[in-house]
Amino acid sequence: MANIALLKSDNFQKINITIDLKPLNQYNMKNPLILPYLILLGLLTFMVSSTQAQVQAQIVYKRTVTLGQGDHFYFDTLKFSNNKLLYIENHKMDQWWTEQKWRITIHPEDRKRYINMNTQELVDQQFNFEKKHYELKKAKEAPFEWTLLNEFKKIGKYKVQKATTHQIAFDGEKLEVTAWFTPEIPLGVGPDAIWGLPGLIIEMRIAGELAGGYALESINYNPVSISIPNKGVLVTEEKVQSTAKLNKLMTKN
Repeated sequence: MANIALLKSDNFQKINITIDLKPLNQYNMKNPLILPYLILLGLLTFMVSSTQAQVQAQIVYKRTVTLGQGDHFYFDTLKFSNNKLLYIENHKMDQWWTEQKWRITIHPEDRKRYINMNTQELVDQQFNFEKKHYELKKAKEAPFEWTLLNEFKKIGKYKVQKATTHQIAFDGEKLEVTAWFTPEIPLGVGPDAIWGLPGLIIEMRIAGELAGGYALESINYNPVSISIPNKGVLVTEEKVQSTAKLNKLMTKN
């Protein structure tokens, strides 16, 4: 493995990437082609960081849950501007039965997560349906540490590369995240407010969630307005992890 940590001086955005060099082990590491390969990848990451600071976009991700009778869909919206993102989840409760007589309940969600990728500021506003009010959490969102794999494929018109990282769930469980991203869209963001890759995430799967995943539905390069969420009772925590793990309740008939 080779580690690359880039710090862009004008916006203080740090990107942590680990490159899987196993596919290159068949070559001598003294081969003059190896160093240019690593330099090129590093420059690509730097250019994505520079370009995305100038881009504004609204992205919609389709979240699919495949369990029981057919697929169930939800749509999340990601707004991006000037290295700031706002991830919006808003869906009603959904409930269905499996063939094994398990009842699956997806609880309603009303949540906005704001992240300043330069300062790593996180503001998480979420409606508490039990207490009937919004809760506001503030913390630092450290960059995700990604491992880039030497696996490529086509998703629609995009050539994508595989990458993995880990996310800490609300219960402290460490979940593996598998993403397919494309440098063709120089925005280092993705579903569930996950960020830090040298390109937009096109598809993503979080281990431990209900079967299914996230897929890019649409992207529009229009000016967007991003406001920091400020509604609700402030909840004090030492650290808030960005997670959008589907809250599921399974009961047997």
